[in-house]
Amino acid sequence: MIGWEGVIRIRNLEVRTRPGRALTGAAIAVLCVTLLPAPVTNEDVPILCLLCGSEGGADLVLNIGLFVPIGYLAFRALSGRMFAFAFVLLLPLAVESLQMLIPGRHPTTGDLLANWLGGLLGIVGALLVDRRRRADAKQIIAALALPALLCVSLPMTVLLLEPEIPSGVHYGQWTPKLEFADLYPGMVHAAGVADRPLPDGLLDDVAVAGLRAGLWIDPLIVEFTAGSAPARLAPIFRIVDGHGIESVLVGARRNDLVVRVRRRSRSWRFRSPELRFAGLHPDPGERLSVTLQRRSGQICIRTTRESECGPLAAPGRSWRLLMGPLWPRLNEPAADALWLAVLGYFSVVAALGLHASAGRRFRTTVIAAPCAVYGLLWLLAPQIGWTAGLLGLGAGSWAGWRS
Repeated sequence: MIGWEGVIRIRNLEVRTRPGRALTGAAIAVLCVTLLPAPVTNEDVPILCLLCGSEGGADLVLNIGLFVPIGYLAFRALSGRMFAFAFVLLLPLAVESLQMLIPGRHPTTGDLLANWLGGLLGIVGALLVDRRRRADAKQIIAALALPALLCVSLPMTVLLLEPEIPSGVHYGQWTPKLEFADLYPGMVHAAGVADRPLPDGLLDDVAVAGLRAGLWIDPLIVEFTAGSAPARLAPIFRIVDGHGIESVLVGARRNDLVVRVRRRSRSWRFRSPELRFAGLHPDPGERLSVTLQRRSGQICIRTTRESECGPLAAPGRSWRLLMGPLWPRLNEPAADALWLAVLGYFSVVAALGLHASAGRRFRTTVIAAPCAVYGLLWLLAPQIGWTAGLLGLGAGSWAGWRS
């Protein structure tokens, strides 16, 4: 008699139909994500590198996470472990081979190993789920892995999103012409930190030291005459180090002003989010002064017309560490809430779904721990964006408990 999943037998291979359909859908989604053309960059990525490029840390996490569901579903859909292992090993190999033909894609050894690791982690997770009859010590430790990772990732996100300006030589750039950005059609008249000027060219050591010591506590002031609103990001003022790595950017995209700040995440090869201040770009020909300053965990921008603040380091913004400034028009507090809701849901499901014998006290602890960590961080710097993230985390955890 066929069970609820249904079974198709092909020689020695059994395919359960429901997980098989889910596996097919997941594999198609992975192929779409990994084989679409990507923007061409001037960064040289050798095929034998393990942690590749300036954003290799983010790519490593994404490549692992992308194949965890593939490994889990392959184990559930295919009867033999060897078939699941073969699928997990061959699919990433096929993806990396096809990427050689795709513009903007760089197949690397590091990506292949990360995909394999993600698939194997998914298989291990499926093995643990199959053994959920009784909860022993090893299963409890495994079950708490995701909630513990979530608890650690919340303060780590805040730490990685803190500003960091490296020591060494720095250069100021006024309306620079960059290869992958529009040229701003306006004109910069002056820039400085407090009373220290930041010219268009080599910056003196005193100005750089003051910028590093102030960490945005001292105001950064840029005076310029506005040009027409650019379709893509156009830098108005920029600071780069001797290697050309960006530390500060004030720019425009459409009718928005955009601020990018080098974060600690860059040292760990993760991406950095940008702050977008909607509708603050002035009319063409208007001259104004823009002031940036850090206040209570926020970066505030003030013009002659209005002012607005954006969160500097919210725990729910860990998705920006992976995705960077992609999809700039998103409502970030809502995206933070959704991201934490998904993480909270899966962490609680992972902890409770493995154990039929888990008691109410254990369940409450699993749900309360990430929320307590987030709540403590929220008390240090309460903001609207943080509140949305806390609500999302609580809602996702509650949904995982109820399911």
